[in-house]
Amino acid sequence: QVAKRLRVDDLVERSDTMLAVYPPTGSRFQAHVDNTAGDGRRLTMLCYLNEGAWAESDGGALRLYPSGFEPVDVLPHGGRAAMFLADEMRHEVTPAHRTRCSVNVWYYDR
Repeated sequence: QVAKRLRVDDLVERSDTMLAVYPPTGSRFQAHVDNTAGDGRRLTMLCYLNEGAWAESDGGALRLYPSGFEPVDVLPHGGRAAMFLADEMRHEVTPAHRTRCSVNVWYYDR
């Protein structure tokens, strides 16, 4: 079902890569949907660059709000990748108490 909504055959290009660094000062990103303006972003992909084990108390989780389900927290373990529909998935970054790094890219449709 997600594959049909994603329309993989319609993905034609990607954005430049963005490096996101959250300092360990409670920095966060409030809940939002990446593409509410209809700018063509269809798929958000990210990979965490953090070293060592990550604990819940470190904060900085990617909190996803899937429609019809409870929120899901994804801890930013180094090497972990995440992807979601850029024009559908509401998400946020919870307050970080340890430096949190990721590389992010968006794929566009036609």
